[in-house]
Amino acid sequence: MSVLRLVNLDSEAPPLDADRVIQCGNAIRHLYTVQMFSEKLAPAIHQDYRDHLPEHQRGGLYDRQYEELAEDGKAANLKAAIRIPEILKLIGCGLAPPSESTPGEEQTITDRLNRNLEALANAEHLGWMEERLIAGWSYGPQRDNNARKHPLLVPYADLPEFEKEKDRQTIRRYPSYAKLAGLKIVPQRT
Repeated sequence: MSVLRLVNLDSEAPPLDADRVIQCGNAIRHLYTVQMFSEKLAPAIHQDYRDHLPEHQRGGLYDRQYEELAEDGKAANLKAAIRIPEILKLIGCGLAPPSESTPGEEQTITDRLNRNLEALANAEHLGWMEERLIAGWSYGPQRDNNARKHPLLVPYADLPEFEKEKDRQTIRRYPSYAKLAGLKIVPQRT
């Protein structure tokens, strides 16, 4: 039988208490849940991307099955998937394994997304910007992948309208991403 011993090596740190241990457990559970859901969502996001590709982009570098993508393509989809549960929390929602939904429950989720569409699209853009900035990208008037410059690394309010619409469309597609991943969006328990 093994015994778990928590030792406080820093005499200046407050002693561990049950609340802090529970907070740690909750944080770890959250990380694992986000990882599990993200691994399911990433291929769904990519499939949705492929399903909505304009004709002139078909056959390009990213128009292939998720499993056939290079690591950077998979990583971009995974990062987009990681954002979803965090953005859904802004409207008191989360992801869950599938179960039967009534039309009223689905409408409630759609209403919450639509009622908060602009704020959620802003959050989606901010998340995308963070991903890029952490990876070493910076603003540039022209996109240059080699120099890691991108013209959309600006606040959401400064985006052209058609770029804002892309972020809005991403939010509108959250329910379909969840469904493709074998999940559903649900109100969070309080």
